[in-house]
Amino acid sequence: MLVHSHVKTGPGAWTDAPPWFPLPIDSSPEALGRHVRTVLDSSGVGGADEYGSALAEKYRLLGVTSERELMQGAQYVSVRCNDERIFVTPTENGINLWHENFRHLTEQTFNIPRDSSDQAIGEAIHAGFSRCR
Repeated sequence: MLVHSHVKTGPGAWTDAPPWFPLPIDSSPEALGRHVRTVLDSSGVGGADEYGSALAEKYRLLGVTSERELMQGAQYVSVRCNDERIFVTPTENGINLWHENFRHLTEQTFNIPRDSSDQAIGEAIHAGFSRCR
């Protein structure tokens, strides 16, 4: 599992970016929530100037060589926040469908208070993964 930021590049494309937190798939909700909180608190800071180097680092941490290899069997949960709420959105992996990326299942988005405990954040992320297709 990789917890990371998602930032907009200068040209306007979105890309994955540090901070990177590779975690075991069976990480406790508290540990997962703590790392997600760190990423949420750092989101919007800086930007990804080097799209290729950001992807290379992500692939290295996950032990894959391409986005297609990464997506094989992968699940993705989008987490965003505002001053009051944390929003969790599961996705559908499109690698075997008509599209080749993750489609947000916005109808399944749910939210928790922004000041939730690390444990509660981690439990929300696990709940998001359970809704992925």
